[in-house]
Amino acid sequence: MPIDQSRLHRALNPSSVAVVGDKGPDYQWLTNQKYFTGELYSVQLDEKEIPNIEKMGVRNYLSLNEIPDEIDLVICAVPRAITPYVVADAIEKKVGGISMFTSGFAETREPEGVALQEKLVEMCTDAGMPLVGPNCLGIYNRKLGVKFGVGQEHGEGGDISIISQSGTHGMGMTNGAQSVGVKVRRAFSFGNGVILNESDYLEYLTNDPETSAIAMYLEGTRDGRRFFNVLREATKQKPVINWEGGRSTAGTRAVSSHTGSLASSQSVWDAMLKQTGAIGVGSIEEAIDAMA
Repeated sequence: MPIDQSRLHRALNPSSVAVVGDKGPDYQWLTNQKYFTGELYSVQLDEKEIPNIEKMGVRNYLSLNEIPDEIDLVICAVPRAITPYVVADAIEKKVGGISMFTSGFAETREPEGVALQEKLVEMCTDAGMPLVGPNCLGIYNRKLGVKFGVGQEHGEGGDISIISQSGTHGMGMTNGAQSVGVKVRRAFSFGNGVILNESDYLEYLTNDPETSAIAMYLEGTRDGRRFFNVLREATKQKPVINWEGGRSTAGTRAVSSHTGSLASSQSVWDAMLKQTGAIGVGSIEEAIDAMA
């Protein structure tokens, strides 16, 4: 079943967020949403965690289905074995989409991790559920205060958006742009990209009227032909900066173990950038300079 674009739009522009499985002492995901402009909820079963969550002023529930309101985005931070249950509840709840921070799937090459990822793919595909990740930091929306890092700015402004397979580089590009005065509008860190991949995010941002330029960090592509076509259309409408990982043999091995992707050869990337008109860069510093 193809991704429901209206549900995807809800997930990327949420008016309600439920964080499932956040734990202390830092409560990373609830803290990240401190400036979220919509309704924020927690789902946590651990009785030791609930009092601290409620001290933060966040309403806690024992399951997604207990939340009385519609949920646009679920941020999932549970152990990997629990993820199918969270996805099942999200499907039943008809949420907009899921951002899955949880890792330990196909990128580990462990049979259990591979099987769990395949199960999630089957569940989300059958339900038309947008899934960001797994093994990712997820969604940043400056205007709405949805964040995957406390250093990310919030409020009005910004017209450049970032797509990153790596959470570290997604954070680095966002914060680096901010440090030189560039306000980032959106950022998507998508990790393994098993349902929504680089082509889906690029297509979304191409059609996003609030984004006038796009910067990407990619470690590989799921569907090279589709990505080429989407990139070619994107560059007709707005500048696209591309920084690809895995330029060396060691780099190729590193990105393969990071998100389970296979990096293409440098000659293939160079030819694609030339044919599509995208702007190629070789480092985070060059990406930030290009954004500025």
